[in-house]
Amino acid sequence: MAVTPWLQAALAALPHITELMKSSKDLLKSNKSKRMDEPLVIDANDSQALAVQVARISKACENNSESIQILAEQMHNQLEHANQTITRLTQKLRRAQMLSTAALLMACLAAAKVFSIF
Repeated sequence: MAVTPWLQAALAALPHITELMKSSKDLLKSNKSKRMDEPLVIDANDSQALAVQVARISKACENNSESIQILAEQMHNQLEHANQTITRLTQKLRRAQMLSTAALLMACLAAAKVFSIF
């Protein structure tokens, strides 16, 4: 059985991908623990610090919404691609079923001829 080139590449890259995932997991854990150690305390009387913090939160929300929009567009594209692939594979399956039905019919006719049924 021949292995397709993309499968060979995926199998070759798999150890590297798992190593990257492990290292990024450790990095994210360390960043999360650092952020949890430093609680954010804002004096409600300091309007300038409060305004700066609101601006930071607003910017973070804007970045998050842009990221979510990009992810939604990518997911939409992936779903469209999956639907196109499903349609194409369904057509191929129908053709294969028709071909196998024709081959089965021919085999039955050949067997009938061999056993002199006709």
